[in-house]
Amino acid sequence: MLFQVLDANRDCVGYFARNKINSTTELPPQGSTWEYSAHLGSGKYEIARIYANGATITDVCPEHMKADWEKIKETLKSCLKAFNTANLSLKDNCFYDVLPEYFLYQYLEAKNQVTKHVLENIEKPENYDHMFNLVRMLGDISSRHLNVDIQPIKHLLSSVKGINFHKTLRSSNWVCDYNPWGTVTGRLSTKPNSFPILTMGKEFRPCIKPTNDWLFELDLMLLNFVFFWLSQEKSSLKTIFTTSTLKESLIIRSLVMKPKQKRLLGFILRVKTQS
Repeated sequence: MLFQVLDANRDCVGYFARNKINSTTELPPQGSTWEYSAHLGSGKYEIARIYANGATITDVCPEHMKADWEKIKETLKSCLKAFNTANLSLKDNCFYDVLPEYFLYQYLEAKNQVTKHVLENIEKPENYDHMFNLVRMLGDISSRHLNVDIQPIKHLLSSVKGINFHKTLRSSNWVCDYNPWGTVTGRLSTKPNSFPILTMGKEFRPCIKPTNDWLFELDLMLLNFVFFWLSQEKSSLKTIFTTSTLKESLIIRSLVMKPKQKRLLGFILRVKTQS
């Protein structure tokens, strides 16, 4: 069953399917949709954007739909610009309540058609289950608001760097909204308007207060290489180290590692080679 969730906002319920809007909290227990939403819960779904490796609807839109989709995009941009001018927040209002009904149907039906096209023409990724769980986890993280207090860093806000950080705080949402497809290496990045959790300077970190008792941070440098190393058979270890690029990468990274980190990495590698 093809369907689209009407709004990602937890307080806004309903879905679009078979050219009809269903205003209910009970979504289909299974089916196909474009993007993951927290409303989906633990059902079994085919998420077209995971098939498309994070591509946008514009990227995967079929040729015969491109002209119509561009018109829909322009109308949507105009609506969003009007909302901004009128100081109408989509955090406090449901998306489907503020759009013209005829346009809402056009937009949702177009998403259905693109979803169908992707699922029929792109092979299901081998890591689909992993990506589905990752997207679901990141969705849960993005629903948790950060406890931000600028008092501990107030003395830093008069510098140029501090002024820029304070400006970012005022313009961003205080949630960590990660993008699982934002980098070619597979590392997470953040979406526009997300709290700058990955790029904020260390001196500004005290502004984030724990919601409960503690904030726990792990900085595991070179962990991706260690996991790769540990996953290899002993017979292939020599082959790994014959790659000059990997040698150089390890040497460069080891120059900035602390002595304890170097000893830990050395211990892990010795254990692996002796096993």
